[in-house]
Amino acid sequence: MPIPATRASAGSRAINGPIYGMNSISPAIRASVKIPSIFIPKSRGYDDQYGRAKRAFDAHATLFLEENQIQSHLINNLKTLFDRKTEMVQNASSFLKTDGAEQAARFLVEKIKS
Repeated sequence: MPIPATRASAGSRAINGPIYGMNSISPAIRASVKIPSIFIPKSRGYDDQYGRAKRAFDAHATLFLEENQIQSHLINNLKTLFDRKTEMVQNASSFLKTDGAEQAARFLVEKIKS
C-alpha cells in the first residue's frame, strides 16, 4: 500500500495523492473526489485554515489533524483514509456542491433588490 505524498507549503500541509497546501483547499477537495485527503492546518490569525479544514472534515469529505497530532495520529489517519476511501470520495463530491456560492449569489441579489 503506497503512502500518499506530503508537502509543507507556506505554513500548512495536506496529505493526498496530488500535493497541495491549505491555500489550495478547493483544488485539494476536488482531488478528494478521486483521492481522499488529510488536512493539517497551521494556526494563523489572518487565515482560517483550521475552519476550512474542519468544515471538510465535519462533512466527512476529508480527514483532519492538528499540528500537535501528527506524530501520534498520522498512521491511524492513513489507515482510515484507505479504509473509508469510497465513503470519503462520495462525501467530497457532495461537499463540493455546498461551497456557499449559491447562497452568496442569493444574498447579493437580495441586497441589490433592496
